Amino acid sequence: MARWTKMILLKNGVEVAHDITAIIADNGIRIEDTNLPIEENDTLREILSNGLPEDYFITDRGYQAHPRPCYLAQYTKIKPTQKELTKHVTYNLHGNNPRVYNESVDSSVNISEINLSIKFTEIRDAIKTIPDSSIHPVLLAKLDALEAAMFTETISQKTKEFIELAANCTTILTPFFPFLTSLAERVIS
Repeated sequence: MARWTKMILLKNGVEVAHDITAIIADNGIRIEDTNLPIEENDTLREILSNGLPEDYFITDRGYQAHPRPCYLAQYTKIKPTQKELTKHVTYNLHGNNPRVYNESVDSSVNISEINLSIKFTEIRDAIKTIPDSSIHPVLLAKLDALEAAMFTETISQKTKEFIELAANCTTILTPFFPFLTSLAERVIS
């Protein structure tokens, strides 16, 4: 089924002519303006009624001199590839040595050292910034107990007690929760 439309001529992605009157049919795109510089590998673009472009890759310009000069261009319809589609990807990276793998597998082993005294000092400093100063001594005492329980069987319980108490101060202490839970995992494993 043939239809009349207006098209845009693109060469290497650059517009060189617009408002081209054309008839699109299964056997080709008929354009009567033979002054247009249509060549193989050009693109004819139709803007659909919904505003989206429909692109046609010209495989043969099909110039015809008789009975009336025109182009009957042979085409291949261009379908948008995944790379051309707009994507929004959010990466949330946590922990030491975070990485992003796109269509690949990581078989490497991460060896990282955490200076525990520096981490505990950072947590103490964060506790001191909590607006409700009445909770400072209680949280600091729980943190001291947690630090004293390092590399013992009670580390899991001490971590749990500290996190439960710190839950009311999550906006300040949440960044430290992955570190704290990893302490318990190290002793268990």
